[in-house]
Amino acid sequence: MSVACSSVRVLSDYDRGVDFSQYKTFELSEPKDIDYASDPTLNQLNQNRLRKAITEQMVLRGYKESSTPDLMVNIYVKITEKKEVRTIVDPYFPYHGYYGYYGHWRYYNYWGPGWSYAETTIREYKEGTLIIDLVDTKKDQLVWHGVAIGTLKNLPVNPEERIRSTVQKLFDLYPYVAGNGHSMISAK
Repeated sequence: MSVACSSVRVLSDYDRGVDFSQYKTFELSEPKDIDYASDPTLNQLNQNRLRKAITEQMVLRGYKESSTPDLMVNIYVKITEKKEVRTIVDPYFPYHGYYGYYGHWRYYNYWGPGWSYAETTIREYKEGTLIIDLVDTKKDQLVWHGVAIGTLKNLPVNPEERIRSTVQKLFDLYPYVAGNGHSMISAK
């Protein structure tokens, strides 16, 4: 899962009716929706980097890993083939000038009004989606949902840093620390 994205869009949502102060421990699930054949960046090394980055963010917020956790961290990774179709219209081609278009021997104005030039290009690319869900293990209920979406480029020189920065951007939207029911976001 290479998150070598030119720009990553992140968004999140959480259950505002949940008392987040009750959560102090977590456990990571195995990443889901991984298809090694779809992209070579979905290898075990990058999955381990992803798990490490998520663990770092949870520990940074005061959570402790446990085999009987308060929160289960579910990880989903999806690579999707995309196409972008662009059409550029140039209404001033060819340039008529003030007096119209001049051909080889004489003045021509056969292009007529409304004539233009259009060029269509198709760009194929891959889009990566990382979803991190925090689930209350006692109620089996989703309490926080984070999504990072970005265009994947060539293999990055430093995939660990790319993955870490994407996970950090996503967790910057997580509003709580372990054992604290007050939002860190509202305190900013």
